[in-house]
Amino acid sequence: MNESDLKDTKLGEAVFTGARLNGCDLRGADLYGAELTNTTWRKCKVDSKTVLRATIWLPDHDALNDGADELALPLYRKFLNWETIRVLGRIPLFSGAYALLAVALFVGTGIVWANDWIIESEIVPTAGAALPFPPRLLTLLIGSAALAVGATVFEFACPPRVKEFSRTGWVEDLRRPGLLYSVEALQRPYWNGIALTLTLAGALLVGGIFGERLVRTVFLVLAAT
Repeated sequence: MNESDLKDTKLGEAVFTGARLNGCDLRGADLYGAELTNTTWRKCKVDSKTVLRATIWLPDHDALNDGADELALPLYRKFLNWETIRVLGRIPLFSGAYALLAVALFVGTGIVWANDWIIESEIVPTAGAALPFPPRLLTLLIGSAALAVGATVFEFACPPRVKEFSRTGWVEDLRRPGLLYSVEALQRPYWNGIALTLTLAGALLVGGIFGERLVRTVFLVLAAT
């Protein structure tokens, strides 16, 4: 079976026990209910349309050596998948997106209210003397909003298996087939792209602000010593 072209084929409930499917093209293939115990998948091609629902993998399947970690995915799909966002989400900057957005909104709203009060109370003769809205605060607001929306899309659109388990936990700890994890990580590419774009854009904006502050602080400390 090595390197067979099975693209878009209907293979439901087929028995592949012990089959070597290395290099096979299974993009769009329907393997619903197939018996896949002790199969190998090195350099196999799969995509978001590959169906693995209700497939049978008996406990003696060697999940650590079935080659599912060596799939022949396009370069962009090695990055554009739900597993990538799951890994990024473990960074404190991303996990604190909602708190960061709340702080930015609180400070921004406070400045707007203060300016309205200053103008209405006529403490200063012109609106030009009101409190300025810091450009960095606007950048922080946009960046944290992008991170928060990206995190929300991940929460609702990411497949449950990828959201709950890491690949290491799924394969090495639970000894479950890595192919199931890989195919699920490729699902809903449209929403995956939106979540990843928002996450990276937010990280660039927010990270840029913190990076600039960090560099300035380091130079100030060095100059004072």
